Amino acid sequence: MEVFSGSTVERGMAPQHVPIYIALPSRSFARLDLKQQLGIDDLLVAEIAQSLASAIFRTYLYLSPICAILAVQSAWILRLFAMATLNLVSQSVNTLWNSNAVKQLRRKVVFEFIATILGPGGNMFLLLLFWPGWILLGVSILIARTLFG
Repeated sequence: MEVFSGSTVERGMAPQHVPIYIALPSRSFARLDLKQQLGIDDLLVAEIAQSLASAIFRTYLYLSPICAILAVQSAWILRLFAMATLNLVSQSVNTLWNSNAVKQLRRKVVFEFIATILGPGGNMFLLLLFWPGWILLGVSILIARTLFG
């Protein structure tokens, strides 16, 4: 966007009211005639309002690329902090997983699991679970439901 306006204040003369023209990205021009839009009757107040609007718009045009650069830099810094945090958390979890207390707890859990599976009760559980007769029983139930509804 570009702003086109001219200064009409000369030495010894009263300020003239000059509208601001803004070149929009579509190459059309929008006229900011603040005196007419705001209904200001005083020429000095209208000139001050016009100058203030022009300064604000020029400041926006100047700062918008800077804000975009700051946003990209902030995203980059956030990414670096996220990666550092993830690395720190993974190192902490790895250290905790390899600690002696967790190793002993893992050994106890594995021992209880193996004792249950390979013990007297576990043997019957595995036999029930993997009994080949379940296939024959399932097929016979399916045939009975199909024939007798």
